[in-house]
Amino acid sequence: MPGKQQAGRPPAKDSQSEPERLPVYGREPMTPGEHEESLAKPTEAEEQTKTTALVQAPVVAPAPFRRRRAGLSRGQWWLAGTLAALLLLASTALLVTLTTGQATAVLQAQATARTQATRNVLSSASAQAAGTAQALSTQQAAIYATATAQSLATAQHSQLTATATAYDERLSQITQGQPAFSDDLSSPDATHGWDQGFSDAGTGCFFNNGAYEARAGHPGLLQPCLAHSTHFSQFVYEVQLTIIHGEEAGLLFRASTDGQRYYLFRMSVTGSFALDLYEGTSAQTLLTGFSPAISSGLTQTNILSVLATQDTIVLYVNEQAVGSLHDHSLSSGAIGVAAIDDQLPCVAQFSNAHVWLLPQ
Repeated sequence: MPGKQQAGRPPAKDSQSEPERLPVYGREPMTPGEHEESLAKPTEAEEQTKTTALVQAPVVAPAPFRRRRAGLSRGQWWLAGTLAALLLLASTALLVTLTTGQATAVLQAQATARTQATRNVLSSASAQAAGTAQALSTQQAAIYATATAQSLATAQHSQLTATATAYDERLSQITQGQPAFSDDLSSPDATHGWDQGFSDAGTGCFFNNGAYEARAGHPGLLQPCLAHSTHFSQFVYEVQLTIIHGEEAGLLFRASTDGQRYYLFRMSVTGSFALDLYEGTSAQTLLTGFSPAISSGLTQTNILSVLATQDTIVLYVNEQAVGSLHDHSLSSGAIGVAAIDDQLPCVAQFSNAHVWLLPQ
């Protein structure tokens, strides 16, 4: 040990030498005599010397102090585990709560969206159903109205067709006989007394190019041309008309001697027709319409006919009845023709005038 002296091992001796003595640490080996003496009780001086030697012996410095890291006790481990478990449970609960809340919100939003969509679908379906019902009701009403109108129109058309057919047949029967009046209007005939002359430039009545021509050259002007020597009460009057320029022209019947009162049966190049009553300064339209029997357009020739009985007037175009009415305003008078300037100057040519008398 440090601070102590260790005696060296003595040299080996043979087997007959003295027994080997174990070394004594801290002092020199003793001789046999000394050993015996040492077995005796040490003196006070020796004790003191030994004590002084022990006190003065060098002290070995201890190893540096190092505090050992203390471990957790069982209780501390149990507490830490409990806290960790609680923390884990709390985190799990919070996560579940948040997830559940989000899921609930999502589900609520989805449910709300589905509910709103369902309401929209239901309301749309209701609206569509109501609209469909309304449409069906309207459609059915329209169908019924159309069917009714068609039925009435069919009945009226059938009645008119039957009436027109009867009128057509009557006209055909009447015109097969000998006319009481006939004038091809190719030239003046003094016995008929047709108007001739011009009231001013572009307006008047005269024979021209093998036809009787009536002209109206002022806007809103009707130019009558009468056969003053004629007078008929119940008759069929027929004349051919060709409009060269303008829009409207026609025939006159039951006209007064002074030419202030008469019926005017007029037609237009557009396919319309009308019956007017003129009495002095007043005029009224008694009947108007359109007819496919009219050959529309300029320079087209149409045959105008009128059947006049006591109070019945039937109008014909190209030997087809286009209208009829009852009127007793005028009962008799002269025949004639007319040109009408609505907005355009009119030039109309007439030919082949005939009158058939009816039984009184």
